[in-house]
This record gives sequence, structure tokens and C-alpha cells, in this order.
Amino acid sequence: MTVAERTVATIAQPQVEADEQPTRAHVPIAEVVFAVIEEDGRYVARWDDPSGRGGITTQSESWEALEEMLSEAVLCHFDDEKVPTSLRYVFLSRS
Repeated sequence: MTVAERTVATIAQPQVEADEQPTRAHVPIAEVVFAVIEEDGRYVARWDDPSGRGGITTQSESWEALEEMLSEAVLCHFDDEKVPTSLRYVFLSRS
């Protein structure tokens, strides 16, 4: 199995008031890493939440649509103050 990586655009973070001190629970996750495979002409991306709260899995026929779907899914999965600052894709191939 071969691996290729791609880092994509940074996700905008919500503004924090100057007088608010972030606690460890409110520190955003720096990065979410998706495992991506191409299967039957579709891209399938998967990430398992290490906290045990499920994860994110989605698929698309185009890379552009997959990136858009994953960005939206990440924004829905995390609380506003915990949205990761970047997404990374690790492509796995079956060669």
C-alpha cells in the first residue's frame, strides 16, 4: 500500500474575546487527518474521532466535491470553539 499526503485550506476559527482564557477543553484540535482511498471510481474519506464520539466518513465521485463535503462535515461535527485549524488527507492506494 502506498501513501500520499495533501494538506488543504485552513478552516476559519471563531473569534475569542480578549478577556476569555481558553481551557484545555476549549483548545481547538490542530488538525484532522482523513484516510482517503479511491474505490470503484469514487473517493472515500474516513476519520475516526479519538475521543470515541464517532467520526466522519463520506464519499464522492469528484475530488472537489469531496473536499467541500468534508469541510462541511467537520464544521458540523465539532463545537464552534473546537473546530480544527486544518484538514489533511492521506491517500492510500492498493498497489
